[in-house]
Amino acid sequence: MFKYQTYFEELKTLCPPSNYTAQNKNAFRWIFDDVNDENNFKPVFFKNPKRFNEKSDEAQCMAMGLSFFDSLETAERRFLHLKKRLGEEVSKVLGSQITQGQIQEEDGVSNASDINGHFTHHPSIYFKYFENNSIVKQLR
Repeated sequence: MFKYQTYFEELKTLCPPSNYTAQNKNAFRWIFDDVNDENNFKPVFFKNPKRFNEKSDEAQCMAMGLSFFDSLETAERRFLHLKKRLGEEVSKVLGSQITQGQIQEEDGVSNASDINGHFTHHPSIYFKYFENNSIVKQLR
C-alpha cells in the first residue's frame, strides 16, 4: 500500500507507473535547516495542489513522488544549476542541505535515475523518511 494510494486512485493513469520498482538504494535529498520540517519529505504536489489542477495525470503522479538523487555530486550539481537559474532564494523553497539515507525495498517504488542522477520515489506506508539519515552537505 502506498502512502498516497487514495490520490493515485483518482487518476486515470496508473500511478506509480509500472516501470517503477522496489529497490535497495542509497539516496540523497535536499532538506531544510530544521531536520524535522514537515516539508522535508512532502511531495511537491501536496505543497501546492492547485498548481497541478491543469496538469496531466502523468504530471500529477510524478509530483506525488519524492525527488531524490543517486549521489551527493548529482544532488549538489542540480541544486547549483537551479540556484543559478532561480536566484539566491532557492534555498527557502528547495532546502539548504543535503541528507543521505537508504531506501529499502519495503519503502516503495522508484524509477531509474535519469542523466542528471535524479529519480522519483513513491513511498509506501512503511517508508521511514531516513530515520537514520545524516546531513552530508550544507547548500548556500
